[in-house]
Amino acid sequence: MRMTKLWLAVFLLLHPSIGHARVVEKIVALVGSDIILQSEVEERAAPMMADIAAISNPGQRAARASALRRQILERMVDEQLLLQEASDLKVSVSSEESTARLNRSRRTTTSTIPSCARNCTSRA
Repeated sequence: MRMTKLWLAVFLLLHPSIGHARVVEKIVALVGSDIILQSEVEERAAPMMADIAAISNPGQRAARASALRRQILERMVDEQLLLQEASDLKVSVSSEESTARLNRSRRTTTSTIPSCARNCTSRA
């Protein structure tokens, strides 16, 4: 039994696919018991990243992309906190109210992130 465990350990250490970890997904925020994934932030940022990609200075481009991701993450955390609070208070929201809130949020995003003006309003 002991020898079997030893051989298994040697095999696991020497096998080429073992030990080469690859990040598949990254958790960027934990809000209560809910998580926000990097891919979710990137998905929301995608419409505005095309404009940022056009910035010729690499340092400015990276800074702007980072600021955009940070701002989007902050909004996502705020949204999640509101959803959790509404759930705790057993508040329900109609589909019409939800759509109206989403449209207001898009207008706010458009006014605070100029590069979103074209991309966000076309999706509304």
